[in-house]
Amino acid sequence: MIRIARSRSNIWVAINHEKTSLSKEAASKVRQSRGWVEKIIKRGDPVYGINTGLGIFADRQISSTEHRLMNRN
Repeated sequence: MIRIARSRSNIWVAINHEKTSLSKEAASKVRQSRGWVEKIIKRGDPVYGINTGLGIFADRQISSTEHRLMNRN
């Protein structure tokens, strides 16, 4: 689990658009996770929610174009 050190609540940060940061350890874990996701996408192996739809569309592979749109939302 990644924990974000904070002096105020997440809601306060979101409402007031305050800057926050991740610890070096958390940032490293995020980069590692991104690497795993990129490998999955390159291989094309279907993995729920990464390159497949969600819920009733879980058996539908998402194209790279649809993937970009899905991530934009």
